[in-house]
Amino acid sequence: GRVFLVRSDASPSSHTMAEGSFVMSELGSSTVLHAITTVYYASDSGECELWCGESNGALSIYPMRDNVVTGHEVLNHYEPTIANLDVLQVVSSHAPVYYSGRLPFVWTYVYPGCVVYQWDPITRMIVNKLDCSKLVPC
Repeated sequence: GRVFLVRSDASPSSHTMAEGSFVMSELGSSTVLHAITTVYYASDSGECELWCGESNGALSIYPMRDNVVTGHEVLNHYEPTIANLDVLQVVSSHAPVYYSGRLPFVWTYVYPGCVVYQWDPITRMIVNKLDCSKLVPC
């Protein structure tokens, strides 16, 4: 998959990044994206992060402020990197309407496998693992 950040509130600065009257930029153009979620921080700050599940156990994180990408960070489930593993599911516990004031978490699933990972988006660390093969045979 591909992710495009589209802004209709900004004027195009060049014809190569413009489609009519909006500005479009592609995120993660050199990678394969399998899943995406958003982590919101303070709902009034205009800050959030896009967490994207990729190939080889990788997660790309795009911090955003006021609809502008302010950085890019890559995390991995494994050190060293293991090839042919895809992060097929990325889920956030956080939405500004429902979880204001609570700490966010992100859960991921890497295929093939039976483990669900819980990430702390603040520290960028895996804080828990649930081996689902212990619950139900894979």
